[in-house]
Amino acid sequence: MLANAVFRNNEGAKSGLLLRSFLINKVPLLLASLSSSPYALNSSFPQYNSGFCITQALNRVDTSVFPTMSNMFDVSNNHNAFTETVRQEFCFACLLHGLISKEATDELLGEITFQDLPAGGRYVKDNLVQQCLADPERLQKLIVELEGMDGNAGAACQALAEVSFAIPIPAKHPQTNLCRQKVMGQLCRNKETMALKQLCSQLARKPLYLDVMLLFNKAETILQPLCELLDNWRYDDDQGEYQPVYEEFGSILLLVLAFAYRYGLSPADLKISSADSFVAKLLTQGQLARPLEELSEQESAHIGGWVSGLFDSEAGGLGDELMSSCPPQDFYLLIPTLFQQIVLAFSVGRLTEEMLKGGLECK
Repeated sequence: MLANAVFRNNEGAKSGLLLRSFLINKVPLLLASLSSSPYALNSSFPQYNSGFCITQALNRVDTSVFPTMSNMFDVSNNHNAFTETVRQEFCFACLLHGLISKEATDELLGEITFQDLPAGGRYVKDNLVQQCLADPERLQKLIVELEGMDGNAGAACQALAEVSFAIPIPAKHPQTNLCRQKVMGQLCRNKETMALKQLCSQLARKPLYLDVMLLFNKAETILQPLCELLDNWRYDDDQGEYQPVYEEFGSILLLVLAFAYRYGLSPADLKISSADSFVAKLLTQGQLARPLEELSEQESAHIGGWVSGLFDSEAGGLGDELMSSCPPQDFYLLIPTLFQQIVLAFSVGRLTEEMLKGGLECK
């Protein structure tokens, strides 16, 4: 499948990257799970051995496409830069998870190898969670490691979801599970919106991150806590500035929408059951403009405030007074109507091209 993706319509930079991550980061975990399952340990399969199975399978993989280290130096072969290290990466990922021995790895790859096991060894999710809680910068570094091809991306994905998004699981024994509950979904539960803004922005920049995250987590594990946070977002009583709040809200919403539109997720897929949910309304009708006569008095005031803030130089711009009176949820649901009014005003000459560019900051 990976070879076909690479050589068919130049898909290596798209689906090929995800297939490569699946092969190197997910398949060894699946094999490790199978090798320790009751079926594999059943006495009716006394000869079962993961190293033997992997060796036999790799011996049937075309070395002209996925070369051994010795083949890589054969000038007669026309290697693809995207696939030439895959065999080596897969073997070392299997070695990392204890599926094959070092001797078997050397035999499969040839006498020369330039790769080694990750410096930090095999990641353990719980250890990564504790590292992220102790050092917030570790969380940012962990995101970059999602595109790694060393067998550790699975633990990184699960730790990232648990620290940032996961919903706490009620403890049957509160005292023994207290530590675990403290670390699960800390950012969402504690409404650490600045940290979530940075995290969500970093994830949303690269679709591959989203693909890899879903190799190891269910969509609702990541998105349901974020949707609840957006639905229940409220200004603090002592709120000082409102623009940073809009920016934080927007970054978190961007990640939710990136997941929803990339994978065609509905409110039901996100486990949203309330008809009053802001996220559900945005996904189902957020693209529809509404006639002004259907707006409430407050919604009409919001539209007028945003039009004045954007295009009336004497109104003082987009200040805190406007943003404090219009929560982010209301603003995003009114965006189609707002843009419809802007287009209408421009078409009838109420807005000049210069005013339009200045208001929307078009370059």
